[in-house]
Amino acid sequence: MTTFEVRGRGNQMGVTGTGDASVDNENDGLVPKRKIEIVCIEEELNKIVNSIASNASTGEPGDGKIFITDVLDVVRIRNVEKGQNAVW
Repeated sequence: MTTFEVRGRGNQMGVTGTGDASVDNENDGLVPKRKIEIVCIEEELNKIVNSIASNASTGEPGDGKIFITDVLDVVRIRNVEKGQNAVW
């Protein structure tokens, strides 16, 4: 798991900025957010998604989204180990 402090903007309902995003020099209309990346085996996916969704939900706009993508392969640079063994 890796976390990032990021800024972004989507079609968030109920979020108001300091002005027109195109002229907002303070933060360019971007909202502070946190991005979390998790690489897991497929058997753990539903457990992780359900845990995040149930613990992160406030029921209000801006709770975020979970994007699920396939990781085609992993290569550990140090020894060129590949696949699941390179993750652990």
